[in-house]
Amino acid sequence: MRLLFVGPPGSGKGTQCEVLSQKLGAPHISTGDLLRAAVKAGGIAGRRAQRFMSAGRLVPDRLVLRLLEARLAEPDARANGYLLDGFPRTIQQARSFETLPGARGFDAVVELVLPRPVVLERLAARGRGDDSKHSVQRRLDIFERVTAPMVAWCAERYPLIQVAGDRPVEVVTAELLRRLDALRNPVAEPPTATVGPGTGAADGDAPEPRR
Repeated sequence: MRLLFVGPPGSGKGTQCEVLSQKLGAPHISTGDLLRAAVKAGGIAGRRAQRFMSAGRLVPDRLVLRLLEARLAEPDARANGYLLDGFPRTIQQARSFETLPGARGFDAVVELVLPRPVVLERLAARGRGDDSKHSVQRRLDIFERVTAPMVAWCAERYPLIQVAGDRPVEVVTAELLRRLDALRNPVAEPPTATVGPGTGAADGDAPEPRR
């Protein structure tokens, strides 16, 4: 399957992608991981990314898209689809992603919904250096102002699966699997009623009125 995972910081996107990657057989493609791997490899793209990351600036979309295009061309993504995490985050990024040769859109967009107080509580407990209260508030504001409209834009084009993320990991995973299975195997609609024998009708003709 080709799935896009979105949600506020701390919603558990990365965790769910890792678990579902094993269950669905599709690779988890995280743009953060791609950028770190590019920097570690030391190529031209990695050196360019490092300059932006070291300066605390966003890596240009063109560079991220180039890394994504290369990753989508690898055999596992071509054969099994992908679970995309971290990109796109804006409508323009989503439009650009759709043009990549190996993208082919999404089978569904998965949004992990988490109330703002829960996000703050989770990230405070996590205690990472980039999780200061001011930083988290800013990231939440960006998500609501920029990414939420992108989710709405995608929902007009692809199925949207919204799942409450403020529950145990295994509970969220179970619901996601159930919803994805329903997406892949929709319940067949009941057959159109036909007039049976003995009614005086044949293949759609109205039965004769009773006398």
